[in-house]
Amino acid sequence: MPTPELKQEIEEFDKMVGKFLAMEIPPEKFQRFRLQHGIYGQRQDGVQMVRIKIPFGRLTADQLDCVADLAVEVGHGVAHITTRQDFQIHYVPLTKVPYLMTRLAAVGVTTREACGNTVRNVTASPSAGVDPQEAFDVSPHAQAFTDHMLRNPICQNLGRKFKVAFDGGGVMTALPDIHDMGLIARIKNGQRGFEVRVGGGLGSSPRMAKLLYDFLPESEVIPLGEAILRVFDRFGERKVRMKARMKFLIEKMGFEDFQKAVADERKVLTVDPEWNDYLNHLKDYEGIPVIVGAPLAAPSLDTPEFLSWQQTNVIPQKQPGFSMVELRLRLGDILPPQMHGLAKLLRSYAGGECRTMVHQNLLVRWVRQSDLPAFYQGLKGLDLVLDQAQTIYDVTACPGTDTCRLGIAGSRPLAKVIEERLFKENGAISQVAKDLRIKISGCPNSCGQHHIANIGFYGGAFPKDGHTAPAFQLMLGGDFGRESKIAEPIAQIPSKNIPEAVVCLVKNYVEQVGLVGVQNFEPLPTFNNYYATQSKEQVTALLGKLLQVPSYDEDPSFYTDWGDKAEFGLQKGVIGECAGAAVSAVVPELSQAEALLQQADALLTHEDFASAAYKAYEAVVAAANTLLFHRMIETLNDRESTHEFENHFVRTGIFPEWVGFHRDFQARRRKTLQGTVAEADATELVTAATAFLKDCRSRETEATRKIQFSRAEG
Repeated sequence: MPTPELKQEIEEFDKMVGKFLAMEIPPEKFQRFRLQHGIYGQRQDGVQMVRIKIPFGRLTADQLDCVADLAVEVGHGVAHITTRQDFQIHYVPLTKVPYLMTRLAAVGVTTREACGNTVRNVTASPSAGVDPQEAFDVSPHAQAFTDHMLRNPICQNLGRKFKVAFDGGGVMTALPDIHDMGLIARIKNGQRGFEVRVGGGLGSSPRMAKLLYDFLPESEVIPLGEAILRVFDRFGERKVRMKARMKFLIEKMGFEDFQKAVADERKVLTVDPEWNDYLNHLKDYEGIPVIVGAPLAAPSLDTPEFLSWQQTNVIPQKQPGFSMVELRLRLGDILPPQMHGLAKLLRSYAGGECRTMVHQNLLVRWVRQSDLPAFYQGLKGLDLVLDQAQTIYDVTACPGTDTCRLGIAGSRPLAKVIEERLFKENGAISQVAKDLRIKISGCPNSCGQHHIANIGFYGGAFPKDGHTAPAFQLMLGGDFGRESKIAEPIAQIPSKNIPEAVVCLVKNYVEQVGLVGVQNFEPLPTFNNYYATQSKEQVTALLGKLLQVPSYDEDPSFYTDWGDKAEFGLQKGVIGECAGAAVSAVVPELSQAEALLQQADALLTHEDFASAAYKAYEAVVAAANTLLFHRMIETLNDRESTHEFENHFVRTGIFPEWVGFHRDFQARRRKTLQGTVAEADATELVTAATAFLKDCRSRETEATRKIQFSRAEG
């Protein structure tokens, strides 16, 4: 059952939905609140996309059953796995969201902070704990980081979202190079720790992360995370939302100054020993899970289908006798009957859980190798035995124009057509090209991660003669893993020509590699290495007429998107919610806080101590919010307000005498809530509030100046 705190949170969300529908609160305020709880507006009016956080991809059979039920009860009958290991359910009526949250809470899952300007879902290697080449299992570290940051005031009001990934240092990457904070497991002199990279991200301005530490002891992971978040929150851009990610802050400050700011913050950060209590329980993640089912009695299979599936979808674990099985899901979609059937298999023969993957697939671990034939038969009955996992046929695509407000062209239908077209050319593609990855995004924001694909595409449009054709920008040469690389833009291609363009590029590569092979050059050049030798002009010449759009009279089919009968057109006047809402247009003033303090004084005189303490605390929060507003920070509750004030004004030296402001005022507030309020406690709080407002008034001009950073600052 949900904890009392979580139950109260869901009830509060339900109340806010009612107020919004009754038009008692403005849409901007509700949007911010909604996003913080993982509820995202869809392209279609009146329904929501619900993003369900799956920390480091760990998903139990009970959670799988729950998501399956909800996809039917409140969604459109499909669950979708994202490129950051989350689940999404689309077409959910807003009034059904509290019910969904309650059901998820009962199985230990939340939507909280899956969207919005906060720490998003913490991802990790899906093979953590079983990867033969990993340094160690990063699962407990990812879980601890998740638990520490969830609902933490330190990260509720960031300038933009903050993404974290833990990589085991083995063969199955968590993509640390494209995250705001990427941690790669390392062992140095027998001590466990992490290589830390910061400032990565894709979107319209992709950046690879920079090395912050080559080795950080594991006990420093959460403290360093807090220090980085404080620096990002304090100095990050808030006015120009497209420049608000941490990668831009690092460029603006300069990497050396950013390093110093983080190091300085770490020096003054008070670390609670409880932060690292999880390190005393690492053994909870070790050992072989209980496999309750007897070994499946099934004859060994030697059919071509099974052998192909085993070759591409099965990976031996480091634990002898066990294997990982990757379930390839087209476009990350899975149906409720498949989820229920898989949950039964997990309970009996895989320790009761699986992992979601950034490749939009599922990884089932701890399958006994002797059970593989029968396990395959069980999956086949669920239509979950697609082979070619993580090959050229396993195309990644974001939701695109199916549901996303920012989608320009249809990424999902295009991905299906590309896969079908490639299978028709199976003989011509050969084993040489099977490891290539194709990724598609419906817009430049790179939710489909097109920047790190060998062949990537992002949606656009091609206007011609009063009509508009859907098109995609071709990117070549991207990669992820130990040698991550951003792809290079080549040319815009009309959507209807892209399947042929992909075949053209792959065939050309295969033919050229074949020639090299005949000449006995070893090793054979990779796809990226080969196209790195080709100029953009050579590639566009190879594609030739595929780059051209016929006129509407010549071929009107070019002016419809894949899977759509209507003529293509750009959606206008719709704003995406990726960056969250801006601050309110209502400007708060210190006079409002001073009026609350006057009420507190009067109540204290009349010996209404509880009310006096409450009004004094309200005055402190109102004053803090007034100064925060000028930094474009608008909080949702008082705990966020006191934390943000300390981070932006106390730790920057503007209010040095108020060190511990957040902790102290929250402690005073808790004291006033514990039964009858004593006169001494109320008087203390009113006195502190009076001093605080006096300082706010005297330093208002200084506090509202644009914040500066330099190497000279401490």
